[in-house]
Amino acid sequence: MSTVPTLIIVTGIESSGKSFIASELSRELNLPFFSKDIIKEKLFDTIGYKDRDWSKKLGIGSLAILFQTAEELLSHGQSLILESNFKPELAKIDFENIAKKIPIKFFQIVCFADGQEIYKRFIERVNSGKRHPGHRDDINSIESKDRLLKGGKFPINIPGEKYEIDTTDFSKVDLKPLILQLQNYLKN
Repeated sequence: MSTVPTLIIVTGIESSGKSFIASELSRELNLPFFSKDIIKEKLFDTIGYKDRDWSKKLGIGSLAILFQTAEELLSHGQSLILESNFKPELAKIDFENIAKKIPIKFFQIVCFADGQEIYKRFIERVNSGKRHPGHRDDINSIESKDRLLKGGKFPINIPGEKYEIDTTDFSKVDLKPLILQLQNYLKN
């Protein structure tokens, strides 16, 4: 592996398959994987949850933990995967701050899908009862409806490789080319 660690960023709109793709890549590449929502759910479990504003505040805290964890591992030469629905303009600053301190390479994976499919998946996720209630997706689905229906790609303007994955039809998603590209990127 390269002496310069790689930060693999899996980003995209909610319900675009980011967590699934990041966990598959983690397994295939044997790299640690950290997710804003996983951290946020641990915070819900330890300090509690209440309304949507509280969920948003814990989201901000979760991102701070995510970036600190990444910086620490990268400073020790460890490549890793981060996953979140990053806000491109804010995440750009955080990623640039890490890159100012540590020589790293970026590989960004942008997940996207048709807006109707995104909204359908989001509502199915809300109704499934499988997502932590602290996210308050019952309220979030109303707040975010118009944005989710628009869909879209939201890459972060940082240097490095970018790979886009259309997840509108998961049966057509083949991760093998991405895995091969990442394996080569990690070696160089």
